[in-house]
Order: sequence, then structure tokens, then C-alpha cells
Amino acid sequence: MKVLGVITARGGSKRLPNKNTAMLGGKPLIAWSIEVGLATCHHVVLSTDSEFIAGVARQHGCKVIMRPPELCGDADHVSVVIHAARNAEDGPYNAVLLLQPTSPFRDERDVVAAQKVMEDTSADSVISVVEFQKSDTLFTLGHANRMRGAGERDTVYTPNGAIYLIKWDHLLEKGDWYDPHAYAYVMPPERSLDIDTHADFEAARAMLDDQGRFDPGVIAKKVTAPA
Repeated sequence: MKVLGVITARGGSKRLPNKNTAMLGGKPLIAWSIEVGLATCHHVVLSTDSEFIAGVARQHGCKVIMRPPELCGDADHVSVVIHAARNAEDGPYNAVLLLQPTSPFRDERDVVAAQKVMEDTSADSVISVVEFQKSDTLFTLGHANRMRGAGERDTVYTPNGAIYLIKWDHLLEKGDWYDPHAYAYVMPPERSLDIDTHADFEAARAMLDDQGRFDPGVIAKKVTAPA
């Protein structure tokens, strides 16, 4: 399957300034997604409205597509991805893979597995999800907000932001990831961290070993290490 990888990284960030180029494990945040994209996709482009981010992306071997004025700022992701797809080299493709820089711990096996889901099913899109972590004690609210114990519930999932894979024609014709033919690829919680705040970034740093590599067990190792 011929896949175009699209990384979206705008210059402004309200909650965590300059997060897309902040250093994580000795490399800028966008580099984590660039490396995965280059290893799993036929071609990878980064869409941005920032010349600085564009320069960083090129330093890490990624092609860049600058956004037009109408797609700068808080433009919706679908419009940005469609613009990148239409302006990417060597198209058309079978599918387009959106890789958001805020999910640095999604890895090559995740992307390959999501692509296999698309190849083996009738999926128009494949979205990575993680099991929603519910509290052990759940309540519903009755009259005057009186607490009532909640019964057993089915396991539920939520998108984790790491992988949005969509068929080329479906993207350009409908631009809808969440249609009746959307399939899920389930990822573990430790690879589902979505960086949006300073606390998220510190949590990501805490999951790196001394060489700056992702190691989900590193926190436990640090806690149990002798003083």
C-alpha cells in the first residue's frame, strides 16, 4: 500500500509554547514523528506555517509544505491534511497517514499494524485508540444530584491522537475519518501519551532512559533503584 505520511505542526501553541520543536530525548518533538513516517510511508511531508519549524524538519530529512494564509492559525486538521495531500510529490497514494507530533511514543509497529488493518478489512479509515481509564467507583446523579452507584459498563475506548490513516479517495471526497467504515487500532496506554501541556512534556521525559530512548518501565526502575 502506497501511503503518504503527513505531519502537522503549526507555529503557535496556546498551552505549551513552541512544543513542536521542544527537545525530547535529545531531538525536537517533530523528529519523533518524522522518523516513524520515513520508516513506514512511501513519502512524508510536514505541513506548517512556521519557517523555523520548516527548517528543523528539513534538518531531519523531511519535505515541507508551507500552508497558505487561510490555513494558518487554528485551521481544522482535515483542511490542512487535504492541502498537503494535494500538494505532495509522487501522488496519488492509496492512503494518507496523519502523524501528530504530540504523540512521540507511537512507533513503527503501530503504523505497520494500522496499515494492515486497512489492507485486511473494508476500512475507509483506521484510528488509533486507547482504553478509557474509568475510576473504580462510578456514580450516576439522581434528583438534586443525589449519588447513585453505576452498574457494570462495557469497555470503552477513546482516540489517542497517534494514528489517523485514511484512504486517499475517501479523504479527498468526504474528509471524514469517523464514518461507518472506520476501524480502530488499539494501542497500550504507555505509548498513547498525547503532549498538550508542560505536565505532559515532563511525563514524556520521565519515560526516557539515560540515552533518551522511550522505555515505559523506566519510572519503575528509577523508583526501585537503590539510593
